[in-house]
Amino acid sequence: MPNVLTTDSPIRERLEAVAHKFLEASLTAEGRGIQTLLTWLANYRPDLQNKIRAKAVADVTGVMNQILKDGYANGEIAFSDFPAIAKIVFDLLFSLPNYEILRGMGPEYHGSESVSLDKELDFVMAALRTGVVFSTNGR
Repeated sequence: MPNVLTTDSPIRERLEAVAHKFLEASLTAEGRGIQTLLTWLANYRPDLQNKIRAKAVADVTGVMNQILKDGYANGEIAFSDFPAIAKIVFDLLFSLPNYEILRGMGPEYHGSESVSLDKELDFVMAALRTGVVFSTNGR
């Protein structure tokens, strides 16, 4: 798997690598414990849960944001509203597969490499190349 910080790697490979790294970390015993704690906080301390979630989302979408900026700079993608789409890309490549795996709706988990993100990556890359799907101004 390519290093996600190597800017000369194709954007698709970088997005796939980072999504797999996030999946791998979130599905460990520690990652599941953190998710359980956040669920408890949502019920009993939503103010604290919102602060923790906002910080975590900002950190992980920051990684996606940098990959998108690099892809735009080298001409691989046409869309440049990075903060807006970093969260969407993160949800499509990580949040949704993570949710499906944890709920038993996705494939049986045998490590992050056992999770195929090909369809999601095809969609994301097509949208990023044209800029149409993620456009915030109706282009």
